[in-house]
Amino acid sequence: MLHRLVITKDLELFEIKESLYADVDYYLLLLDYHRPSVFQDFSFIPSFTKDDFCASENYIKAVALCKEDISNEAKEELYEIASGFLEDRESCAWSMIYKKVDFDNMSNITDGSNALIQIINPILDEVGYPYKITSLNEKSFNNLVQY
Repeated sequence: MLHRLVITKDLELFEIKESLYADVDYYLLLLDYHRPSVFQDFSFIPSFTKDDFCASENYIKAVALCKEDISNEAKEELYEIASGFLEDRESCAWSMIYKKVDFDNMSNITDGSNALIQIINPILDEVGYPYKITSLNEKSFNNLVQY
């Protein structure tokens, strides 16, 4: 089950779990860089060379947040989920990374916008994302998009 926690012009955050009342298995962050892709966006992929690179008009990074090291099978499943959102964009390159985080801390996100800002911004720093969530209005969670 996929449950969106927040969507802004810069990012989306989802919980991923087996069923409605199950514990969260993973979180998925989709980070829009609002810039053309560059080779360095993919330099963490060992087999990726400059010959493989072709710039796109936009770059998005998918970040799977995990509580522990995960299997290759789980990575593939998370990649498939992200690709469902990102694969068919005409001139948008994207990549995916997997990051271990403290799930006890992450569970506080559902308590409101202040917890979300305090928990997500350090993760954004760690993955090199240039934007931060500066504020969210509690009432904006009644809307499809939070600003």
